[in-house]
Amino acid sequence: MIDQIEETPQGKILPAALMAFAESKTRILQLLRSPSTFFAESRNGERTFIQAIKDSMLLWMTITVVLFCVTVLNLNAIKTINLALSSLTGTPPHANAYLPWSQLGFPLFWSVVPLIIGAIRHLFLVVLGERDRSLQKTLAIALYAALPFSLVTGLSSILAAAIPCMPRPNSGMLSCPSLLIGSLLIIAGGCTDIYVWIKGLKMVYRQNTGRAFLTYISPLILFMLATFAVYSAASMLLLRP
Repeated sequence: MIDQIEETPQGKILPAALMAFAESKTRILQLLRSPSTFFAESRNGERTFIQAIKDSMLLWMTITVVLFCVTVLNLNAIKTINLALSSLTGTPPHANAYLPWSQLGFPLFWSVVPLIIGAIRHLFLVVLGERDRSLQKTLAIALYAALPFSLVTGLSSILAAAIPCMPRPNSGMLSCPSLLIGSLLIIAGGCTDIYVWIKGLKMVYRQNTGRAFLTYISPLILFMLATFAVYSAASMLLLRP
């Protein structure tokens, strides 16, 4: 009883923001450890779209702050590498490419792109006739699946800003460790995105692996169909007498 009385004031003193941070961090770690368990609980209503937005913004804003600070601290070296790369390739330097303020677009990109892709995949779920489908559930899967990819993308950007380097001619990425590591991280993040998406679709909508994979590549299918339609329409217009 005494222990409960002593712990209560501490719980009240702890800021709500720090508690929310700790809870979001726990959910993100659970997602990275076991996507199947994570989405199994999400299917039961324990994870909501609003919560997915909160967890995603927590990670994206943290990466953005770190990336912004590293860019500010290492700005001169980044500009030097940018100018050297421009001289090597013969292209004009991108004056704003590595400025600190340009890093603020990171959370905007990762909040818009996953939602658009998630909406396209939800339309494919409608085409497949999946039962108990919900746009909010699909968008939640989209946001959570994007977390590992956005994490490694952010880490590779931070690494590139912290240790800027330029590959030597005829040496490729092997002469630039930060670029090589960043590229490997992005490849791993893309593979993780596929894995988490398919796990989420299988656990939330009980799709088999084949249907889940078709749902995952549905944006690519839509792009190919749209390209074919535009090409066919253009060809008909050009062939018209």
